[in-house]
Amino acid sequence: MMAKVSELSMQQATAMRLQQDVTERQALLERYHVNMENGLPPSVDIEQEFLRQTQFDEQRQRDRQHAKLVSYYLYLFALVSWHSGRTSVFNWRTFRVLRSTCSWWVTSDHLCW
Repeated sequence: MMAKVSELSMQQATAMRLQQDVTERQALLERYHVNMENGLPPSVDIEQEFLRQTQFDEQRQRDRQHAKLVSYYLYLFALVSWHSGRTSVFNWRTFRVLRSTCSWWVTSDHLCW
């Protein structure tokens, strides 16, 4: 009988803790809704995460543009080397320009376009 009372007491404490968690989260959710209705971000943490993600996306876009520019200059360098008949450029392996497309690749790196 004492074991049942003890178990019931533990279950009751767990239920009370869970009810308190639900109440706190509902209040937090209500605060988020009020902030959004007033044109504010739901919370400071969410705003910081949004700004961090935006900066990350902008940096990734700049990196892509930089990579395109570098690959374009490498393509021009390879094309000039190929047209001049060089078999090696600065002790690198030969740059090969593929015939039927504008694609190219460098045999010494994993760089593809």
